[in-house]
Amino acid sequence: MNILYITHEADLGGASRALLGIIDELSKRHNIYVLTAYNKGSMSEELKKRKCTVIIGDVQWWVYPKKNLSKMRIVKNRLYVLWHFYLSMRKSLKPVLDELKKYHIDIVHSNTIAVYAGAVISAKLKVPHIWHLREFVEEDFSYEFSLSRYISMLIVRKYAAYCIAVSKSVRRKYQRLGITRIRVIYDGVCEIEEKDISKKEWNGKESFNLLLAGTISEGKGQKEAVLAMKEVVRRGYTECKLYLAGNGETENLKEFIKKQKVEKYVCVLGYVDNINELRKNMDVSLMCSSAEAFGLVTVESMKAGVPVIGAATGGTLELINNGKNGMLYHKGNYLELADCIEKLYKNPEMLKKMKMQAVKIMNGKFTQENNAKAIERMYNRIISRKGNG
Repeated sequence: MNILYITHEADLGGASRALLGIIDELSKRHNIYVLTAYNKGSMSEELKKRKCTVIIGDVQWWVYPKKNLSKMRIVKNRLYVLWHFYLSMRKSLKPVLDELKKYHIDIVHSNTIAVYAGAVISAKLKVPHIWHLREFVEEDFSYEFSLSRYISMLIVRKYAAYCIAVSKSVRRKYQRLGITRIRVIYDGVCEIEEKDISKKEWNGKESFNLLLAGTISEGKGQKEAVLAMKEVVRRGYTECKLYLAGNGETENLKEFIKKQKVEKYVCVLGYVDNINELRKNMDVSLMCSSAEAFGLVTVESMKAGVPVIGAATGGTLELINNGKNGMLYHKGNYLELADCIEKLYKNPEMLKKMKMQAVKIMNGKFTQENNAKAIERMYNRIISRKGNG
């Protein structure tokens, strides 16, 4: 099978890491091609290491950040995307299409709802198109569809043979928007080696370490975690330390930390190359996203033996068994988050049991192999259906 993936990130976000896992598995049996707009960045570097053909082409986003945009800017954005969509159908993707015709592509798979090139390419090549629903868009990233949600969903219905949702929560959102051909396939997560599973045991004496890993943004909740830390310190638990790891603009966050006077207790690390090495020194992970579509970081943390305190929203509700492999709190309630941190700080035995449960519950679940096989079965069914007319 000749499979074309369309990716939207220059660097390694959660969607790109999940795609690399699919490629690692399916490249053992199929020919893999990847279309991207970027020839630089950590995602490009990873693709170069793999057995796949990388094509650089015109991949445009059709979602945009809605924050602080004037009505005129929104109209201009909408007109641009309409013009570009028309242009894509006519000629801007022609060089890519000419190259792809040589490879006899069997199926096109867009790795995100944020781009529409896959719809154009599948229509032109007359092959099935899979659209991966990895994000809520509005609820998690505060983005909007340039062509309006209604028109965008009409295009998705027309140009997707099937959609893959990364959680039941994501599926429910898009079903409400009229998308019916959706199957839930949870992301696969690279298995954690025994040497990378956290052996740290909180004994009430040394530093109590918390980690929030994810892109630095409003939606990921770093400021909420900082406020919780301020409250924890106010209560006298000065051995606690919060580490914030992830790409993104950090200056505003550092200013916020300084304003809250918790510089001594909160460390902004930026991008961390070996997150597993960092997790080995952590007691608890935090997931403070306003609406996490799945929670790759949540699964990785639990597989590494680090239980998660998560906001009770989105896909996080499908991963954390409250009181077993982690704890849940109500999003926006940083005092409740502080309560959860305090509870684990004061109960080393509870934390130890939670760590063991986190590994046990996640063992063998959400693997890259299972994820890729489920997607492969979907490809085969869709292609077989097409072949039968």
